[in-house]
Amino acid sequence: MRYIAQETSTDCGVAALAMLAGVTLNEARDYLVDAGFKVSGVKAKAIVAGLKHFGREPLRASSIRLASINLNRLADDALLSCWLKVDEEWCGHWAVWDARGRRVLDPYVQHGAAEAPLRIRTYLPVKAR
Repeated sequence: MRYIAQETSTDCGVAALAMLAGVTLNEARDYLVDAGFKVSGVKAKAIVAGLKHFGREPLRASSIRLASINLNRLADDALLSCWLKVDEEWCGHWAVWDARGRRVLDPYVQHGAAEAPLRIRTYLPVKAR
């Protein structure tokens, strides 16, 4: 899966959709705008609609809540709902589990900084292409 960084502080949902759907950030953003969804602080419903639009079906109707997770047990790509710590504050955030690459793809990029800590809350597995 190709990594796509978010361009603004609220672009994580757009970037997560783009990574999971295999499209560009602009294609994901254009779909969300054309479909009438908010692109700043994207909700799960919008990402799921986008996944379906681009041919990726979620394997469940709702996310699976987790207290703790061993990501290496996930066989499918997944949308991850997380808490992200930025400047000593925790905020809602979207990331992606890349099953083939066995890695979390976090679209948050802060130039010159180490990876920000993530706490995964839920995941939504997505059907393979």
